Amino acid sequence: MLSRTPAGGLSTFLAPMRKHDPNASTATGEPDSDGQTLNGIRIQRLKKTNSARNPSSPYASHTLEILTPPEKLIEPLLRIMAQLAKAYVCKASVALLFSCMEALGGVGYLYNEEQGYLNVSRVFRDTCVLPICEGTTDVLCTDRIRALKHLRGGRDRVTALEQVMRQVSRFWGKVDRPTGWDPERIWTSWRARLEGASAGELMGEAREIVWALGDLLVGLLLFVDAGSDGSVVMREMLVRFLEEKAEMERRGRGRGSSADELGMDLRIVFDVEGGGGHG
Repeated sequence: MLSRTPAGGLSTFLAPMRKHDPNASTATGEPDSDGQTLNGIRIQRLKKTNSARNPSSPYASHTLEILTPPEKLIEPLLRIMAQLAKAYVCKASVALLFSCMEALGGVGYLYNEEQGYLNVSRVFRDTCVLPICEGTTDVLCTDRIRALKHLRGGRDRVTALEQVMRQVSRFWGKVDRPTGWDPERIWTSWRARLEGASAGELMGEAREIVWALGDLLVGLLLFVDAGSDGSVVMREMLVRFLEEKAEMERRGRGRGSSADELGMDLRIVFDVEGGGGHG
């Protein structure tokens, strides 16, 4: 979770989704020492506590109001964001977990029962099921096309998506927009494609459309995050993401020396200084 700090930055804090329930019982009425209950009330209280520390600097959800469309467009937006988020995250998580195995070498590949926290191979195998069984990637992507091309609700859903795109694209925060990145132009191009083709024609491009819109939204979210407090690290993450997705030209050695680049890597991954990096 995120909240605002007194200095105006963003602070991350953790809260378990479940907590121990001392009143839990088994199906036969016996006390259940492992009983748990959802921690929603506790989490909500924690969010309010963090916000109350500095009323003039509310937690992150309030600072991201530009991501929220008018009330009448909220439901149409949620209708199309659910499939996009699920398909985008599930698909990417498999490659990310494989990278973790690769980084650990042989230890990452072995089925490690003795040290469960190093049993990345088990986690990887379980993660592979996400794009397979969680609605399946194809079902999620094609359902999004149907939602966007629906005769009654499709226009409102496209409008809701455009509202968010344009609000965030025009956001002026504490960092400049990376040179060469034009999210409004990218969205306009995709909207023309969505409106100019039939649902049947778009079905064959369903995955491509979902990944493209997902990349665009991730870039916008990173831009807002960096602009909310001027974070050098978040801006670097944004630029690297845009370079990887070919939405802006690569800087070559524009990142500085190898030591500078390593230092930024450490700040991104571990939030520590090192390798001669400066920020």
